[in-house]
Amino acid sequence: MADPQPELSALLRALADGDWHSGEQLAMRAGCSRAALAKRVARLKRDYALDIAATAGRGYRLAEPLDPLDAEAMRDALRARTDTVTVLDTVDSTNRWLLDAPPSADPQVCT
Repeated sequence: MADPQPELSALLRALADGDWHSGEQLAMRAGCSRAALAKRVARLKRDYALDIAATAGRGYRLAEPLDPLDAEAMRDALRARTDTVTVLDTVDSTNRWLLDAPPSADPQVCT
């Protein structure tokens, strides 16, 4: 399943460290306007229930840093058991996703 909101995922990864990030730099990196970036921040707040501070002259930051799931680190830890580790930002059901995945890839991990 493809990530339905890749622009939100990229923004969340950029903010994950909890440090201040310039809105201008975030917008430039995302290839969007500052207004579009502000809308993405609002969507992150709403859709992911995140506390994101916005301060003129400083930019944006998460109130608490996040430690996002890392599919490669999980693959390394599970190498003896499975080569198929999938990390999804959003999914309606990990069980449904695994049931729909090709059995040839079993055993699999989905978070």
